[in-house]
Amino acid sequence: MDEQQLQAYLSLIQELLTCASGEEAARLRNHPELVDEGLVQVMRAEAEKRAQQGRGNAGWLRNFAGTIAAVDYELPRLQIELRFRLSGSSTQAAKPPQGVPWLQRWHEAKIEL
Repeated sequence: MDEQQLQAYLSLIQELLTCASGEEAARLRNHPELVDEGLVQVMRAEAEKRAQQGRGNAGWLRNFAGTIAAVDYELPRLQIELRFRLSGSSTQAAKPPQGVPWLQRWHEAKIEL
């Protein structure tokens, strides 16, 4: 990863940290070329750095990186996942949207991301 790519990831991470709750998917849609394994690696490294420095949002950043990786970096799947989580649904109490096989399997297995 070159310096330009790293700066692009860090800029996107800053956008994600400062945007209003629920706008994360829109921010990622604006930069689809950055939604990849590199972004997840930089998010996890930034989360670790923030945790060591005692800065906020380390846990959120780590969890969000895990969510992106869990949907294999596919924005449509990520949007569904985020919508499901933001609805206040839990994996134990709510039924996921029908017609989304991977989300149905996730729900049935009660996997915590």
